Amino acid sequence: MSSTPRKVALVTGASGGIGKAIAECFARDQVDLIISARNESALNQIAADWKVRYGINVTVITADLAKPDGADTLHRNVKQQGLSVDYLVNNAGYGSFGVFSDSSLETELGMMTTNMTALTVLSKRFLPDLIARRGRLMNVASTAAFQPGPYMAV
Repeated sequence: MSSTPRKVALVTGASGGIGKAIAECFARDQVDLIISARNESALNQIAADWKVRYGINVTVITADLAKPDGADTLHRNVKQQGLSVDYLVNNAGYGSFGVFSDSSLETELGMMTTNMTALTVLSKRFLPDLIARRGRLMNVASTAAFQPGPYMAV
């Protein structure tokens, strides 16, 4: 067994969909994981499965990146556990659809916080680790972010 510690990837939005698929690619490549999302139950099931299947360390940290302090809280929790990050995948995000005048301000602000602010905060906070460890940063976005569409004002 190698005495070199394995690399560590932090993947947000890892409880399903693209985030889960990206995280599993790291797991298959023997990269230890920090997986984060709001759904703690789903994250714990994934972690238990991948620890056995891939023989890696999987740390679960739940976070709600729609909250104004969500990204800072996630960063603080990672650091409090003594973890350093080699790969950061900002995958958490969502969109809303509907008539703007009928939509919830809370939903719109949460979407903006998740899709823009949290991504920026996490990138800035983990950048020293990424630079020191010659790591990588991946920001995942929908093509819907690049074109206007009906009922998608924000």
